[in-house]
Order: sequence, then structure tokens, then C-alpha cells
Amino acid sequence: MMKDDCQPNVVTFNNLINGYCKSGKIDKALCLLKDMPLKGLTPNVVTYTTLIDSLCKNAKLDKALEKLKEMQNNGVAPDIITYNSLMDGFCEAGRPVEALDVFSLLVDKRLLPNVHSYTIIIKGLCNKGLITDADELFKKMEDNGCSPNDFTFNTLIRGFLDCKDISRALELVSIMRSK
Repeated sequence: MMKDDCQPNVVTFNNLINGYCKSGKIDKALCLLKDMPLKGLTPNVVTYTTLIDSLCKNAKLDKALEKLKEMQNNGVAPDIITYNSLMDGFCEAGRPVEALDVFSLLVDKRLLPNVHSYTIIIKGLCNKGLITDADELFKKMEDNGCSPNDFTFNTLIRGFLDCKDISRALELVSIMRSK
């Protein structure tokens, strides 16, 4: 590519980083991130979010948080997808309290949580048996202008069934059917 005088751009690097991340070669992806400024390229939100998501999916949460700080220090604003990746990583690691901390950052950054954001946290809380907290967040969702989808309902219903609260599970099924 470069011998034909066709220089890679940010999109090219993002695609390569994504490919390395998907094939489990995160170290190579991180090397490409370091190479970008040497090529006169500035990583963007897609670059960082791709890496953060991959680090989270591979339980490298501390490294993901480092990349978040680096991203912000370099003037790149994280978006809802970035924060959803972090929240999902914390929940999958059984750390829903830290996921809630990230959720709180959304308000500070003036980003609105979307249905996926809420569902991630609700699932994380349910998985830890914090069903009351999950239900409270579910109730706040619509108050905050975000309607639950089938995944949200099914996640919470499963949580109540796992906690042997058939009554609330059936109540949620009824609410879901009425929507």
C-alpha cells in the first residue's frame, strides 16, 4: 500500500486495530495506536473505543481505564459506546458497583444513557443478586426518558425468577405485553 504511494489514514488504522482486537492480538493493536502519531495521524473516538472494548472483553479493565484517561488527555471525548463498553466490562467481571460509577459519569459528561446502558447495568446487578437495585434502576429508566426494550424486560424478569420472586416477574411480563 505504502510502496504505491497510498498512505494509510485514521480509518485504515482503525480497521487494522479492530482486526487485531477481534483476533485476540491486543498488543499489536496497542502498538498500532502508538504508531499513529508517528505517521502524523490522530487517534479518534473509534480508535480508542475499539481498544477499550477489546480490553474490557479480555478482562483488562485497568488497562481499559488507562486508555480512557489517555483518550481524554488527548482531547478525544468518549461517547456512549465507550462508556457502555466499560460498564459491560465491569459487569462481566462481577463489579457492578464500578459499572454504576461509570454510569454516573454519563450525567457528569452530559451524555444520556441509552437502553443498552440501562440493560447492561440491570443485568450486572441481577447477576450479583442485587435485584432491588436493578428494579429501582428499571423504574428510573422511563422517568429519564428511556423506554425499556425486550432485552431489558427479559433481563429483569430472569433476575426476579432467579431470586424466586415469581410475582414481580409476572408483573413485568404483564407490563411488557402492554407496551
